[in-house]
Amino acid sequence: MNFEQPFIQKIDKEEKIEKEREILPLPEYVYNAQTALESFLKLKPEEKILLLKDKETNKETLAIFERAIENIGSLYKEVALDSKTKKREIEDLLKSVQAVIDLSIKSCKATRDIYEDIEKFGNRLLSCLDLEPEAFKNGGPMTERVEDLEYRLNKLEAILKEAAGFKITSVYGTNLELGLRPFKERRWYKDTGVIEKPGQWDNFPLSFHYRKRHKLLKNRDNGIIFRAERFLPRPMKEM
Repeated sequence: MNFEQPFIQKIDKEEKIEKEREILPLPEYVYNAQTALESFLKLKPEEKILLLKDKETNKETLAIFERAIENIGSLYKEVALDSKTKKREIEDLLKSVQAVIDLSIKSCKATRDIYEDIEKFGNRLLSCLDLEPEAFKNGGPMTERVEDLEYRLNKLEAILKEAAGFKITSVYGTNLELGLRPFKERRWYKDTGVIEKPGQWDNFPLSFHYRKRHKLLKNRDNGIIFRAERFLPRPMKEM
């Protein structure tokens, strides 16, 4: 792994042609990803980005991000994480970037403490575990404006202040009723997914439902839940 490699802004013509033979993401996906990075990560052309990946990273998603970053005009450096990657090398890179986009899937010792490291070095971090390309399709979850998302969250906040519980359903068969605990141990918080402060991290706002393991409350919880573990965000935000 060559950590002396300069940051990338534009690749030469031959390399670009070779890359496009492998994966050519849909223009609408690239455009929507660019808009999402500018809206939620607050990415600017003058900023440098550390792009983390590994062998399990979705190649199409990676290609979408590469082209979106290039369209913004930012400089970026890709690092393929593996067992040989050193924590010191990642820390050295964090000192020279403003933002981090983590597309890695498997855990890596070198980035185990990255959420604490970004606080130390003042980076913003976007965690994209298992993000599928379809998230950026027209009409998809990443095409909603931040203003519209905030409006919906504010309406939901007003409703939930008086809520006795939740009812969660899905097309996969989930039909779950959750009562709120008497002393508010089970609660919710609104999160737009906007990452604008140094040391801040988040996921894209893709309607994640964060759930802690707990005992069901007798006469207050009832139903069935279907879940796919591989789609849970990492790490889960502390509630």
